[in-house]
Amino acid sequence: MTHPKEFAEGLSIGIIMDGNGRWAKNRGLPRTAGHKKGAEVFKDIANYCDELGVASVYFYAFSTENWKRPLEEVGAIMKLFAQYLIEGFDYKIGDVTVDEDKGVATAEVSITCKSMNKIVEDFSTQYQEKVAALDTVPSDDELYKMAGQVMVDVTKATEPRKTTVIFKYTCNDDGEWSADDSVNSEMMDAMLS
Repeated sequence: MTHPKEFAEGLSIGIIMDGNGRWAKNRGLPRTAGHKKGAEVFKDIANYCDELGVASVYFYAFSTENWKRPLEEVGAIMKLFAQYLIEGFDYKIGDVTVDEDKGVATAEVSITCKSMNKIVEDFSTQYQEKVAALDTVPSDDELYKMAGQVMVDVTKATEPRKTTVIFKYTCNDDGEWSADDSVNSEMMDAMLS
């Protein structure tokens, strides 16, 4: 598609990622292949929105009902989330030190992101307040629209913060380097808390 840049500047867009499993099933593929294709489409959409100057794009990709799916499928989805989230975060690599004699190395990484837990908490509170303030019983469409707007508002209002973690690597006798996985929880804390 081709649009003038002014077409999308400043817009906030919400997208519900749905139908990946059905897409795969219709092609005789496993559901996980559909999720992988959906992740690729997510990346294409995010890049295109960035080119157009869209202010923010919100992807709704995993509902509470999705936890009821087979463990293998949930695991595949979570792996895709992790892969694409890490690629999408604003991070900088700082000091890197390598001591080959001792077989150790460190890399300082700073990540700037918004707290996902704060966004979820604020969304829950504000959405419940809006629903409670209604005089009439809303339709499902009205509820979805309200939920989308609340998500846009709370995500915009959440301030990003910077966290720095140190990745540690060690070298074995065969000269193979491996990462200390303990820092992964620090990275997840930075994204979630």
